[in-house]
Amino acid sequence: METLYCKYCEKEQKIYTSEQEFSNGTKHIRADCLVCGRYLQYLPQFLSLEETIMPFGAYKGDNLMSLKKDYIEFLINSKVVKGSLLKKLQQALDIKSL
Repeated sequence: METLYCKYCEKEQKIYTSEQEFSNGTKHIRADCLVCGRYLQYLPQFLSLEETIMPFGAYKGDNLMSLKKDYIEFLINSKVVKGSLLKKLQQALDIKSL
């Protein structure tokens, strides 16, 4: 069983996870402490490029690989997108530039 540091218990604790769906349709995995039951964090999800869905904008709900190259370039250059979505957009652009 997976463990995470619980700031409330002040030590590594076993966790339980649950999938939550947000109003924008995205699903996240929530981790809670098995001992005190408090929320710890949302766990990172490692979706493949083909499984990643655009979470906002004109193409909300579309697969990243179906986005037009110009739109991907626009998003990357806009500095609005950050983190794992930015990395996946850069990967999609690399593939489309081949």
